[in-house]
Amino acid sequence: MTLLYKVEHLSCISYSADANRIFHVLTLVKGNTYTRRFPDSTFLVILISGNIKISYGINQYLEPELESMFLLPKNFSITYTANEDSVLLLCTLSTELKLCSRYSIEQLASHIPSDAASSCVYSLPLDSRIRSYADLLVKTLQEGLGCMHFHQLKRDELLLY
Repeated sequence: MTLLYKVEHLSCISYSADANRIFHVLTLVKGNTYTRRFPDSTFLVILISGNIKISYGINQYLEPELESMFLLPKNFSITYTANEDSVLLLCTLSTELKLCSRYSIEQLASHIPSDAASSCVYSLPLDSRIRSYADLLVKTLQEGLGCMHFHQLKRDELLLY
């Protein structure tokens, strides 16, 4: 897949630098680690491929299943370690998000599985819609589409799913 009219995208005032994009593709090479020190945003992370171990906060660990998603809270140091070559899709979340006019993101807490209460972080398997969405979004981002409007629309789409 190739991004058409790339020069026009890059010259647009709505084209965003990596630092303020909503979505990021993180590619980890086997054996490497990547650390984010006290991020100021919460991340929804989708493990697209590979095998990783995540440590965050004090003594919190997660080894998510392939094709799963999970939240990583803000204000905690996060370290990703790749057990094999891995690709992650990260979505930056903020507190003012609305899923729709009748449902807020805070209401999602009522859907936490009862067996997850003992753990601060757990992962959820992707369904076929979110898997297809994530695959296409990763390809598009890797091609260089950085329009803030596109990122906002894709975040809204993800939250609707």
